[in-house]
Amino acid sequence: LISLRKQQLAKLDELVKARFVEMFDERYPLFKIGDKLNTTSGGTPSRANSEFYEDGTIPWLTSGEVNTGTIYAVKNYITQKGMDHSSAKWIPENSVVVAMYGATAGQVGLLRIKTTTNQAVCSILPDPAYMPEYLYYAIKSKKTWMIAQCAGGAQPNISQSIIKKMQIIDAPLNVQRQFAVFIGQIEKSKLTIQQSLDKLELLKKSLMQEYFG
Repeated sequence: LISLRKQQLAKLDELVKARFVEMFDERYPLFKIGDKLNTTSGGTPSRANSEFYEDGTIPWLTSGEVNTGTIYAVKNYITQKGMDHSSAKWIPENSVVVAMYGATAGQVGLLRIKTTTNQAVCSILPDPAYMPEYLYYAIKSKKTWMIAQCAGGAQPNISQSIIKKMQIIDAPLNVQRQFAVFIGQIEKSKLTIQQSLDKLELLKKSLMQEYFG
């Protein structure tokens, strides 16, 4: 059952990719992100100062969390003092975030919360001309291209300038809305399957403990 649920999630992801190609590929002109959208990066308060982190209430997204896809929560928090003494800044919900460095470079996420980020995350800020769900999948489809732009080094480092040069499809807003509605339906299905998967994995863990101690 666990294997089946994982297959179902994978098939839904493939369905989204196929739908994106069907609706947008080679149908509309391209544009460079830097020409029409604003981007920014974050910052990391000094780890040497505990006042920047202890009892923090300001959500702070790290690049390692970007690969969760749609982001509703973060693991780390900083204080106002930490924010004031770093390049960290508030990023609005519905921004698209891209991990720029290391093992997670090229991973793309969609913020559903307002948060700050570290310097290894590039945020593409919301724009009324583009549905966030559309931008998320349009940018996600360029991961291979982003990695290809990084020359040398054991691990790729993607810069903001590379992201600004990225070309994505300039689809009409009404078509983007249709895609966003489709994504909403898929996300509901994925949530139901994921909840079932979580319960099954918890049950498996419990049974393994019972049988094998």
